[in-house]
Amino acid sequence: MAAVINGCTSIQPNDIDVILQNPVDVEKLISAFEGFLGEPQPTENPDMSTWISTKSHRVLTFEDPSNHIWTFARLLIQGVKVEIANIKPAHDIEYVPETGIWENGPAIWPYIKQVTMEDTPIPVLPLEIQLETNLNRGLEDRIASILDVFRRKGYDAELLKFSLSKENHLKMKEILDES
Repeated sequence: MAAVINGCTSIQPNDIDVILQNPVDVEKLISAFEGFLGEPQPTENPDMSTWISTKSHRVLTFEDPSNHIWTFARLLIQGVKVEIANIKPAHDIEYVPETGIWENGPAIWPYIKQVTMEDTPIPVLPLEIQLETNLNRGLEDRIASILDVFRRKGYDAELLKFSLSKENHLKMKEILDES
């Protein structure tokens, strides 16, 4: 959804992801959605791909295959999947510029920007940071949409260089310089 808010209107988001800086904030935010929480689901080991927060099991905490600790909630609001998470890396790592920033990692917080929609400021991850993940996942339609926004509205060249791996930066710089 952040890409759409940033101007990538050709992208059809699959869900709304809310990444929070602190694990306790996941519980606080899910409390605001009390009316959307369903009834308990009878399962000890939930299937993460289909699990939905309930009144009795609002937030899950788990370790993913990369040993990151997730504090996670998922809602379905009028057919729209909303995922709320804090993801703590397995160990404290400091981001090294030009190595490819992790869009859910702790290095993103100083770069969150405010985009105003209908007089409401919404904090979103800049496209310059989102581009690295889309390049690594080979999401060509999203890459094209981000580049289109860069061509129409401009971009932060320093943030782009900082966020992308050296290889991805060279590739994107060549494409952007051609236009």
